[in-house]
Amino acid sequence: MAEIEIPAEIERELSQVDPQQFLAFRDQLLKTFLGGHDTLLAALGLGDEDVLGLALYARQLAQEGRLDSAKALLASLASLDKGNAYVHLCLGSVLMQLGEAEPAIEALEKALSLDPDDIAAHTHLGELYLEQGDLEQAGIHIHRAVELDPQGTNPFAARARALAATVVSFAREVERHGPEFLEQARERIARVKALGAAASS
Repeated sequence: MAEIEIPAEIERELSQVDPQQFLAFRDQLLKTFLGGHDTLLAALGLGDEDVLGLALYARQLAQEGRLDSAKALLASLASLDKGNAYVHLCLGSVLMQLGEAEPAIEALEKALSLDPDDIAAHTHLGELYLEQGDLEQAGIHIHRAVELDPQGTNPFAARARALAATVVSFAREVERHGPEFLEQARERIARVKALGAAASS
């Protein structure tokens, strides 16, 4: 892509602009665009309960198998409400179901940055990292999910406990057979997931 050439006289004028004044002007423009509201959500008339309701609706879409629609709705909500951990968690979960591992990890890591004690996010990340053969990261998140549920009542922590046994088993097999075992395991996991996706379509 060709670079845009800025005329010298404009570049000189830009160099003289006070950054603080520019930021204040930008914020004023943004507030004018939003009709005096502080956020786009507020400008759209959406409160926390509305966002939660839309996220729950997206989960319902996912349960009905309408994953692309759920993803589109949650991605929009995540861009509007960047500080909502639950929205990022739901987005990560849907991306997992779509087999989009890297975006799912990104969404779940964002959820954890907002809520470090989210058991579901830790469990999902543990599973994703396990599928990728990253036993260290898988172990960290699975251990944390279990640690956060000392009473043993959370269903996601129960899933993490089952995954913990898989991590231990994988680690032992790697010790016995070497790193090539992980590649074989990844291929088996991919085949199983592909068969599951085909059966559900």
